[in-house]
Amino acid sequence: MNKLKYNTFLSVAVALFIFSMLTFNSCATTEDPANPCDEITCLNGGEKIMRSSAVCECTCSGGFSGDKCQFEPADCTGVECPEGKEPNPGKDCLCE
Repeated sequence: MNKLKYNTFLSVAVALFIFSMLTFNSCATTEDPANPCDEITCLNGGEKIMRSSAVCECTCSGGFSGDKCQFEPADCTGVECPEGKEPNPGKDCLCE
């Protein structure tokens, strides 16, 4: 009787394995993984830069800021900075 139970268990295990291979591998693809830079849009002249295979960021120009360069530069008129530093409109007029 033990041999019959073992053979039945083995048959069920093999059937489940074959079923899982057919079911879960049917969605497998050989295409390249999605490019994270396809998912974002940089605004106001910002450029997409790949930081790693999974991270894409916008680099902003013209004083724009934000993760998509969506924020306009600040008006730094009247901001006084220590000697040798200038207010950065892309960083809320932080003296750099």
